[in-house]
Amino acid sequence: MTDTQTPTPTPKIVTQDDKRIIPFPLHGLSQLVHGADLAANFSLFDVDFAPSAPGAPPHTHAHEDEVYYILEGEVTFMLGDRVETAPAGSTVILPRGILHATWNESDQPARALTIVSQDSRFEFFFDDVVKRIRARGLTDPMEMGAVVAEAGADYGCIVDMGAMPERAKPFFGMA
Repeated sequence: MTDTQTPTPTPKIVTQDDKRIIPFPLHGLSQLVHGADLAANFSLFDVDFAPSAPGAPPHTHAHEDEVYYILEGEVTFMLGDRVETAPAGSTVILPRGILHATWNESDQPARALTIVSQDSRFEFFFDDVVKRIRARGLTDPMEMGAVVAEAGADYGCIVDMGAMPERAKPFFGMA
């Protein structure tokens, strides 16, 4: 194979034991599909939201679209200038450039599948955050949040904590 050839994607089954667990500090996260798995070059993540817990802070993507499919529980989303809660069975479409955030307001766990389009290398963002946090020995949630924002800038993902909706602030430790 030469440098200009792309590897041929191989069909496979990714079992529960095969998914790649990412020790991301804001929520449970594992990767099921990698950008290199398909010519379409998208990633699929399994996201766990603990009860009454944060997800992703307000941010925009310059290069990626996201789609969430809520498997269990309910997840609250900031969608531009509005806040809505998506129950199990809902699909949430987040076009690039739209400010959005996620959190779980309920006292029950929630779970979602998230597709991230890959016009960039964003699927490596989560690993990068974990690496930076470990390298600095951070344990404080606010310091870890600052690392998320710092790393995001390197991936065209801009975090804007000033846009946090009032009702979300307690879940992000801001109230």
